[in-house]
Amino acid sequence: MNNIIEKEKELFQQTYRRLNIDISHGEGVHLISKSGERYLDFLVASV
Repeated sequence: MNNIIEKEKELFQQTYRRLNIDISHGEGVHLISKSGERYLDFLVASV
């Protein structure tokens, strides 16, 4: 995961501080980390 974080810092503007979460998958409005923690997904794309 560290390689992805370093690549993102190199290529993207650091507008917001990123959370150090390793996301495994999503279930509805929740993101599930590889350690099993659930996070509410506030990044909704309206179409």
